[in-house]
Amino acid sequence: MGGSSYTRPVLYAAIADTSKQLVETSSRKKKVELIAKLLRELAPDEHAIAARHLSGEVPYKLGIGYATVGELGGQVALALAAQLVVADVDRRFAAIAALSGAGSARAKRDAFGAMLAAATATEQGFLCALVVGGLRQGALDAIVVDAIAAATGLDGRTVRAAYMLAGDIGAVAAAALADGAAGLARFGLTIFRPVLPMLAQTADTAAEAITSFGGPAALELKLDGFRVQI
Repeated sequence: MGGSSYTRPVLYAAIADTSKQLVETSSRKKKVELIAKLLRELAPDEHAIAARHLSGEVPYKLGIGYATVGELGGQVALALAAQLVVADVDRRFAAIAALSGAGSARAKRDAFGAMLAAATATEQGFLCALVVGGLRQGALDAIVVDAIAAATGLDGRTVRAAYMLAGDIGAVAAAALADGAAGLARFGLTIFRPVLPMLAQTADTAAEAITSFGGPAALELKLDGFRVQI
């Protein structure tokens, strides 16, 4: 199992910078390596946050939409140097989600604006995309699942199965990096917790994918649609 080499809380810029590098490469293998490297450098309480954010997920209902992001994105001054740490960003998101009642919309806007004011240009771009579900870095949770496997030395199928049952990429990352296969074994069928569609295995090229089948393959067109559980 891969260990963590952290010595102090990691700056959130590490997550934003990793996302920027993911956008800049088309290689799935390189994307996995980049995320796996980051996961190894994080503290135990940062694993879940990084895995969720790099999957494009914020585990809170923030009440921040495109209008707020568009308003703040070009107005808030940039921080001169990275200062936000990973856990602090998660705490700020939780505090924003907890705001309610009269005046809460304004309070949420101001709190998110304060977060952006403490962020560098790369962090601001990442945070704005994250809160509106607009990350465009390729594959998202499927890549993070493979990165967890790479960071821990676990079989990718084991990590994918755990994610399918847990429904939370952050919980899977934290368990795998802390306790390896034993940590993932804790995830099972749970009443009222939906089972996610099983993630497909991926390949860098169509030829590589067909070769992995070990024999002739028949292909058919797939129309876009929705997968549902009833």
